[in-house]
Amino acid sequence: MKISPLSFFLSVFFLLICLMSCHVSSKHYELNEDERIRLKASIDSLYDIDQKSRELLSRITKKYTSSDEQNKLLLKKNMASFVGLMRLNDSLNTLKLLEITKKYGFPNHKRLGVYKSKAYLIFVHSPRYFFSDIEELIEFEYKNNRMSYYERAYITWHIKGRLGSPPIADEKGNLIKRKTIK
Repeated sequence: MKISPLSFFLSVFFLLICLMSCHVSSKHYELNEDERIRLKASIDSLYDIDQKSRELLSRITKKYTSSDEQNKLLLKKNMASFVGLMRLNDSLNTLKLLEITKKYGFPNHKRLGVYKSKAYLIFVHSPRYFFSDIEELIEFEYKNNRMSYYERAYITWHIKGRLGSPPIADEKGNLIKRKTIK
């Protein structure tokens, strides 16, 4: 099934507006089963939207860079629009995850009752203007044991400019130290 970029954007925008309309201002960090289910669905939706926007951009880029010069020119002319939509999506996802984390604490895999939580990957695509808020929040969440060392390291790698290779984790989500070459 092919989805036009406009349809995709409108779907993403509508979903995020719906998710954001569920805002409640009180904070609590213990999750009941209903909250766990809703948060898991929210995180999965944010992640799916995040990945679909990147997949769409990748497919469009591959299709038009391997075709004739007119299509390459069309791609070049519209690339800023595609990237702009992806960045808008990243901003909306970041806002929603910041809101969720401030209210419920960071939604890691243990708290959501899943094998692997995708929440930290949302922060890894966050725009620069959110970095100070994210950095402060992840330190608080890490100190309160709602975020693993690996999740914190991966987000910090993004915030600090993605220097070097990203952190890697084992199947349990524990940080694996890389061997240094001398």
